[in-house]
Amino acid sequence: MDGCSRGNPGRAGGSGIIRNGESKLLLAFSTFVGTCTSIQAEARALLFGINLCISCGYVRVHVEMDYLVLVKILQQQIRCPWSIDMEIRSLLQLMPHVASITHCFREGNQVADRLSNIGCDEGCNRTYHHLSELPTQARGAFRLDKFGTIPPEMGNLYQLENLQLPYNGLNGSIPPGLFNLSALQNIDLAFNLLSGNLPRDLGYRLPKLLFIELDGNNLGGVIPVSITNCSQLKILDFSINGFTGSIPDALEDLRLLRYILLNSNNLTSDPTSTKLSFITSLTKCKNLLTGGIPAAFKDQQNMQNLGMEDNNLNGTLENLCNLQRLAYAYLTANRFSGSIPECFGNMTSLRDLDLGNNFLVTAIPNIGNLKAITSKDVSANQFSGDIPSTTGDLQYLLILNLSQNQFHGSIPESFGNMLSLQGLYLSHNNLSGFVPKSLEALQYLEEIDVSYNHLSGEIPSGGRFRNFTAESFLFNDALCGDSRFHVPPCPRTNSIHRSRTKKVLLFVFVPLGLASVVVAALAIVFRRYWKKYQDSKGTNMVLVPTQERVSYYELLRATDGYSESNLLGIGCFGSVYKGILNDGRSIAVKVFNLELEGVLKSFDVECEVLKNLRHRNLVKVVSGCWNRDFRALVLEYMCNGSLEKWLYSDNYFLDTL
Repeated sequence: MDGCSRGNPGRAGGSGIIRNGESKLLLAFSTFVGTCTSIQAEARALLFGINLCISCGYVRVHVEMDYLVLVKILQQQIRCPWSIDMEIRSLLQLMPHVASITHCFREGNQVADRLSNIGCDEGCNRTYHHLSELPTQARGAFRLDKFGTIPPEMGNLYQLENLQLPYNGLNGSIPPGLFNLSALQNIDLAFNLLSGNLPRDLGYRLPKLLFIELDGNNLGGVIPVSITNCSQLKILDFSINGFTGSIPDALEDLRLLRYILLNSNNLTSDPTSTKLSFITSLTKCKNLLTGGIPAAFKDQQNMQNLGMEDNNLNGTLENLCNLQRLAYAYLTANRFSGSIPECFGNMTSLRDLDLGNNFLVTAIPNIGNLKAITSKDVSANQFSGDIPSTTGDLQYLLILNLSQNQFHGSIPESFGNMLSLQGLYLSHNNLSGFVPKSLEALQYLEEIDVSYNHLSGEIPSGGRFRNFTAESFLFNDALCGDSRFHVPPCPRTNSIHRSRTKKVLLFVFVPLGLASVVVAALAIVFRRYWKKYQDSKGTNMVLVPTQERVSYYELLRATDGYSESNLLGIGCFGSVYKGILNDGRSIAVKVFNLELEGVLKSFDVECEVLKNLRHRNLVKVVSGCWNRDFRALVLEYMCNGSLEKWLYSDNYFLDTL
């Protein structure tokens, strides 16, 4: 299966080649899948192909595709992107019809690759039932991709050193003559349909063998003990076959062996043997292995692949420190604790690092030296601290999963340097600050998830962010941006039009404003001098003699703490209380309520008026008292009560005579 997109998103197509167990063509198709991204094209092509197989009566389909991210999504190793949620839901419903989904390299998917481009160009659906119906560019690739059985005549190539025929649908048995080619150093027949047994004397016939990869076939029988005679052997991969019997103890004598895979077979072990006790446990996937990583691993300096996921292994990772050539480490879903050792930063050959679903703590060490790494998953642990900014130096990283930890601080701006990144998962942490605008430069980014953090500020809207939706940014503190993210809009004042208008307003109104301030200042000065001049000439107003000082505490004592028993009345801006000063004089204290709007202005105006005027019908001002939280006027006490009482009360009458 394959899919392609021109523009990502852009015009897209998909295709597939359906073969039988003998690798003969049953059906091929090319289809137009609309305008979408690369991952959407791959998913839609796969959905179309599986439905086509079901409609033709083909069940238990083995699927191969070269898009690693989609393979991992369907294997439920990484989270499904929002953009293909509907397609993945539909695919999962079809899984009972699918026997397996595996990743293949693009070089082994040339026929589907060329047909998907045809579907994209033609904009329609086509099916091909015979080789002769295939387009010319796909027909040639198909012939190169299909040999049928391995010709026995190849056993006559006595000088042959390198035999590589993976992913070709080859069937039948391996010709015995191939095992007589004593010059052979590399045999790679992986992921074909080969059957039969291996000769017992294989190791004696191929003394120069360095690499043997027979994984993904239907081979059976026992693993020849003679394989240990291949003393220079570096890679041994017999996984995903039907081998039986026990694992030869003598495998430990292969001192140069860097890579051994025996999983997915029917192998057993001698319970009395301890030489390969740990390797025996690794021959089966998803067991319940317990204990820690053996100290003997410190001596396996040539090991390149380590897969121990989905077990109950515990302890620390210190015993892996000497594995400087380690390329693939799959340790997810165990019970490892402690921190990631600093030595991991020196494993410069590391490609995939999967430590998810463990109990690892503290900060992540500096791994900026892992220039070759393509996938890093440390999700669902207890990591804390800042995300190292040196992570942005990982130029070839495709997938970075730091979700479900306790990271805090900001998302490093340097993440914008990881130009190959396809998936970025940072959800369920304590991250704050902004979503870096530098992430807009990641043109291959298919999914980002920063939900359940404390991020704020504007969500970038350029680059691949045009394709993201609100799901990627849920449950943060104060994000803003485009309405499709379901966040409030950000205040914007930097558009070109507004900027130009603002400049014009600044040039025009700033000088006018300054001139107005100068004029107003001159007017105030003139008014004050004019008032002094008028006062010096004399008016009908009579200045009040200088008032005496009355303290706040003296007023408090005089009114008995502004007791209600001394309350004379309540006005618009305050209350009036009766009081008795230390010298026995009765006073009225008008206390202003500072919580009311405009009360300070009222106090200032009243002070100004009563200070400058005296009339026989105006109450005499004794003094005033004010501080930061208090304003009051001290007035002469009128023993006959208020004017209101005499005007409106039925019990009091003014003598108008």
